[in-house]
Amino acid sequence: MKTILSLIAYFLFLNFNIAQVSPGFTCPVTIDGKTLTNPFTGGLNSPQFNEMDINLDGFKDLIVFERVGDKLMCFLNDGNIPANYHFAPSYNSIFPEIENWMVLKDYNQDGIEDLFTSFDKNGIFVYKGIRENGKLYFKKHINPYFDENVLSAKHDNGLTLRVICNDTDIPVIEDIDFDGDMDILSFTDGTSMSMFKNICNENNIPLDSFKLIQTRRCWGRFAEHPKSEEILLSDDPYRCAKWDGLSNRHSGSTSLVIDVDNDQDYDLLLGDVGYNSLIFMKNGGNKSNAWMNLKERDFPQYDIPVNLDVFVAAFYIDIDRDGKKDLIVAPNTEYDELNPPQNVENVHYYKNVGTGDSVKFKYIRNNFLIDEMLDFGINSVPVFTDVNADSLMDIVIGTGPAVGNSKIEASRLIYFRNNGTQTNPSFVLEDNDYLNTSKISSEFDLNYFVPAFGDLDGDGDNDLLIGNNNGTLIYYKNIAGKNKEYKFDQAIMDYKGINIFSYSSPLIFDMNKDGLGDILVGCGNDYHTPLEYYGSIVYYENKGEKDNPDFINDPFTAPNTPFFGKIILSNFSTNISNAHLSVYKDDDDEFLFVGYKAGFINLYKDFSNHVYDNLNPENEEYMDIDVGSNSAPAVADIDGDGYLEMLVGTKRGGLEFWNTDLKVKNGLSTKNPFSKSKIDIYPNPFEDEIIIDINDNPGKTINYSIYNTVGSLLIKNKLYKGNNKIKLNMLRNGVYFIKISSERNYKTFKIIKSN
Repeated sequence: MKTILSLIAYFLFLNFNIAQVSPGFTCPVTIDGKTLTNPFTGGLNSPQFNEMDINLDGFKDLIVFERVGDKLMCFLNDGNIPANYHFAPSYNSIFPEIENWMVLKDYNQDGIEDLFTSFDKNGIFVYKGIRENGKLYFKKHINPYFDENVLSAKHDNGLTLRVICNDTDIPVIEDIDFDGDMDILSFTDGTSMSMFKNICNENNIPLDSFKLIQTRRCWGRFAEHPKSEEILLSDDPYRCAKWDGLSNRHSGSTSLVIDVDNDQDYDLLLGDVGYNSLIFMKNGGNKSNAWMNLKERDFPQYDIPVNLDVFVAAFYIDIDRDGKKDLIVAPNTEYDELNPPQNVENVHYYKNVGTGDSVKFKYIRNNFLIDEMLDFGINSVPVFTDVNADSLMDIVIGTGPAVGNSKIEASRLIYFRNNGTQTNPSFVLEDNDYLNTSKISSEFDLNYFVPAFGDLDGDGDNDLLIGNNNGTLIYYKNIAGKNKEYKFDQAIMDYKGINIFSYSSPLIFDMNKDGLGDILVGCGNDYHTPLEYYGSIVYYENKGEKDNPDFINDPFTAPNTPFFGKIILSNFSTNISNAHLSVYKDDDDEFLFVGYKAGFINLYKDFSNHVYDNLNPENEEYMDIDVGSNSAPAVADIDGDGYLEMLVGTKRGGLEFWNTDLKVKNGLSTKNPFSKSKIDIYPNPFEDEIIIDINDNPGKTINYSIYNTVGSLLIKNKLYKGNNKIKLNMLRNGVYFIKISSERNYKTFKIIKSN
């Protein structure tokens, strides 16, 4: 499933449903006896939820946009009742670049959702959804009334100006007056909500045109308090409420309209930047003149009220496919490192249990979607290492704090044991607080852990360094011995006085080939970081001897350098950092992977020979892998096929798993018995069927398995010696991978369907 040929780019262009240049990797992950459905989604901190049938199977799929890192995630609806959702990142390519917020609504009534998103802090971009030749894509809406192509409206002052939506907010895109075209509600210039009425239908203008006028500066006649979540209602349906003696300042709100009682006017659910619940306002007016005359704090008071320790947003979608829209509530905030908001138990699901035309919500759970994924709260940093000396790579993950409704877990290391095989990895949670690291986190007030394993003292076993938000290093000496399960001595804090002052991200590697592990440290970029090496990688050479490592702690004292390879990932103005490091080395290759705050990963080769001179990346933004923010890569040939896989930690607290195109030495595929057997697969590209021709039997039992580009198994069956004709007319056009396997090993081929 690994070889990426030039043809992929061509077929990716043709097929809008194939997205990532790098196909995703997946394998089983089990926690407390439960195997997760979507382990490698990257986690959820501040997700926004929309619906759209992206695979054109007739079922509304779930489109999740994560505000932290501006990351899109697609989940396919399996069509069951209740629905199950399966992570499908290959559909990301359908969507344009999105920032801050997104809303999917069919504004032109062609049966395909269109996309609204933030632009330039306070503008709104619109992309029209198009279905063409059985495929979906989005095309930017051209605004003939305004030269910036953002949504505009004729305001009540007579000028045609932008429709304003603060980038912290989520506006309402809905047919507010029930006249057949989409209107917009937004807090534009203060504590009241403005309505921008779409007048296309009234003027016989095609709905694609989207012509707006500002009709009301205080839709609903209510006013937000400029400094709190309090709402002031008007006692007059024709007069705007106003806070006397206070500034007309808007602090941040999310808005959702629902016709709760089916009386053909919209009621309102409001989230406020300083409030941990929702405020419900009942519309006592009508569709032409909204008047909010009743409010309810801590909605829904008739059930379990929303309670999230952060600015919240609500979303109205039919989660369980029972024909009634449900309520999802989640945070709507960027992350604050010093005062972490709620980042686990943070997606609350309320089922619509109303009868007839009424809407009524019942609290179900606080972990919708996240109960099927790996999500540790914030800033996950993985490494591959063989903890139990069974020749299988395990995973150890450093985390930030996990803040939930019912728990706060300190930063820690988490250990997943590989209980699979050399060719089929599988992971099970072995220790949720490896080495009791949460105790150190709590005692020393640390909220960020970055583990690094390597032989620091030259005795043949892997020691452990842990970076942290203070910029120091924590050292654990491995006293087990070579080829034995790790056993560590007590932790040594502030190891050797090494201190980069914030967010240290270490790597142990013998740079000068003297048998002792040297240290690279990726630097952070907060206000504590000295500008001398802001966003760089610091090199500390091991000046000790076997069993007695030693370091000079000053980065500027030779042979140390604060500018390893003269790599600078950020500066004070760009605010991009910090370097998370991973390395692979064999007799032929030496790869350094550097993830950074922008969410991408750079690849460097032959790096140990460029400590003091320019080390240029072999690939910037390697394979277009983008996890949104704070990418932390770990690489290994985890399935023994001769190619590296890449596990990437994210700021959102989860993990993404990717195949790479980097062929490495000593993979099991170099000893593959199929290499001596002639296997032909043709035609390729194919239309409806392929022939697999096996002229020698490499094992007693031969099977084939077909996967899509994200590693999901689509078809599996037996093969026999000779010609095997296989019908594949059920597959849509695109790139697939076919694995031919026996009881001894396997070989993987890429196939392309095109007709």
